[in-house]
Amino acid sequence: MLLHTNVYLLLGLVFVFLSISTADVYFRSAWVWAAASFFAVSLAYLLNKPTIFRKRANGTIPIAIRWLLWPFLWMTQCYNAVARRRDKVPAIQEVEPGLFLARRLFPSDIHFLRYHDIGAVLDVTAEFDSLNWTLLGEEIDYLNVPILDHSIPTEAQVERALNWIHTHRKDGRS
Repeated sequence: MLLHTNVYLLLGLVFVFLSISTADVYFRSAWVWAAASFFAVSLAYLLNKPTIFRKRANGTIPIAIRWLLWPFLWMTQCYNAVARRRDKVPAIQEVEPGLFLARRLFPSDIHFLRYHDIGAVLDVTAEFDSLNWTLLGEEIDYLNVPILDHSIPTEAQVERALNWIHTHRKDGRS
């Protein structure tokens, strides 16, 4: 987690340097915005506070937060898209019958979810909106337990997630 903090802090400092060395007010504003975004995220990692993203129970992040953190969110979206394309490990894997493990879901994963009759998703990301299951026409039971990358969940978060998984496994839902 400290590595993430340092990387985001370093990027924030790079954007501060760019804002200082740029004469154009529009570019300077963009660099300051990017710096603020990365400083806010580095603070979240430093304090282990995923609540900075204000992710709601339905998996959405408020528009104001998305706007404020847009430089960070855009950069991580680009990184994830490239990393996912280059990774040889499947995005979704069956751990045991009816229990799947996945990285961040993309709309292209909906076919896989339908094919395997997956009706429940436990989302442990703090920084990304979930897929909008309603717009995608899916009846997906959803729970978000926001945890920052490479951080340790609280005992309450682990208990909540395990109880939720147990309930869905008992009811026969993947």
